[in-house]
Amino acid sequence: MDQFKGERIVNENVTKVLDNHQLLHYEFTNVEKTLESIHGDAFRKYRERWNAASALKEIPKAPLYVVFETNSYCNMKCKMCTRNFFTTEEKVNISDEIVDRIISQCQEHNIPSIFVGASAECLIHPDIKKILGKMKSTDTLDCFLMTNGYNLTEDIANYLIDIQFERVYVSLDAAQDATYKKIRGATGTGGRESEPPAGAEKVA
Repeated sequence: MDQFKGERIVNENVTKVLDNHQLLHYEFTNVEKTLESIHGDAFRKYRERWNAASALKEIPKAPLYVVFETNSYCNMKCKMCTRNFFTTEEKVNISDEIVDRIISQCQEHNIPSIFVGASAECLIHPDIKKILGKMKSTDTLDCFLMTNGYNLTEDIANYLIDIQFERVYVSLDAAQDATYKKIRGATGTGGRESEPPAGAEKVA
């Protein structure tokens, strides 16, 4: 990947943006074009508003994006995670009542995008499939899921495909076991560090 160092590459016809000598993002297909072909003009307009808001050219009346946290705990202890500075280790799962309230508000305000799993591993929530299904029951155009991949089982992957969840990001962070353990603080993972998540190929 050295030839891509310091560049952001989405597709062969997308402008490359330099950063601080790291490859931040690489996609083999243009996801936004794919999603526009699925959701049509509504998706295009949502991304236009997103870009305008990002450039401070528009202030939306309602959020274009909601970050949805399902639980307060994680199954890793990554060196770069802000969770290392949390003062409590209490394990809390979001309740059905709060889930339904958030989903209802997203529907009421026509929120086009929901992101789940930003600061804790969402796939360890015991009712994660039910929560993801509720998210997709709205008119949301662009659902994101971030996972460290450890609980991305084939069953979960098939479910995400069945409900047509738009984006799944798997953060790997290392190509070798020793580096993975150093960054992730992973212990007791049964030697799975060098293996891809069981469902990764399904959602790729």
